[in-house]
Order: sequence, then C-alpha cells, then structure tokens
Amino acid sequence: MSHFVRHFTLDEAHALLPVVVETCERIRGLAREEKLARERVRILARRHLEGGADPGAEREVLRGVAERLATEVEDLLEMGVHLKGLNPFLVDFPALLDGRTVLLCWREGEAAITHFHSTETGFSGRQPIEEPAVFGQTMLQ
Repeated sequence: MSHFVRHFTLDEAHALLPVVVETCERIRGLAREEKLARERVRILARRHLEGGADPGAEREVLRGVAERLATEVEDLLEMGVHLKGLNPFLVDFPALLDGRTVLLCWREGEAAITHFHSTETGFSGRQPIEEPAVFGQTMLQ
C-alpha cells in the first residue's frame, strides 16, 4: 500500500497547478518574512542582554509568521502534493504508472508538467513525459 494520500492523473495535476503555485508563492513570502523576523529577534535579544528592551513582542510576530507558514505547507500536503524546493519552486504530484507510484515533477519556470521521476531517483532521475495518457486513474485512499 502506498504512503501517498492521493495519486493524480496528468490532467488533474495540471488543473491543480495554479492553486499550488499561488500557495508556493505565499510560502516563499512567509519564509522570507520568517527569516527577517528571526533576525530581528536575534538582534533584539542581543540588545536585551545589554540592557535594551525585551524582544517578546517580536518573538510573538515570529511565532505568528511561523504558524502561517506551517499552515500553508500543511495545505499543500492536504492537496496531496509535495513541495521539494522554494527557489525555484519544485513540486511533485504522485501518480500511477504501470501500477507503481511515480512523481509528476514541475519546476518553476516550466509552462506545464512535462517530466516525471521514480520515488527513488528524485529530481536527478527526471524523464520527459512522452505519453500523457499512461499516468493512471486517480486513486483516493
């Protein structure tokens, strides 16, 4: 039995791609925001040791950003896709090929999902999709 929540046909993956891209863009923005908030907390904590203001408020900002970021990532997982990279976006959509799970692979900058790879090889094993119809039926588990 597969550990993947959902398997996509190529058409289903293409239909979901715009939503995935929007979610990834929010994740990228929140990741930048989190990095900046973390740096502000670090600086304020150092100043606090030297007699400056307590960084508690900034820690709360950081906590809120981290929670929103976690929610966006969880949303992707609930869609059934896997975020593998942010810069560039790299997203995998589990699919069935000849009864086994493969990953339809999309990288930011590509106009469509044009490659797939096995679950073992990862991105380095990407192969072009030559026959789109061979990616099996949806299998909700």
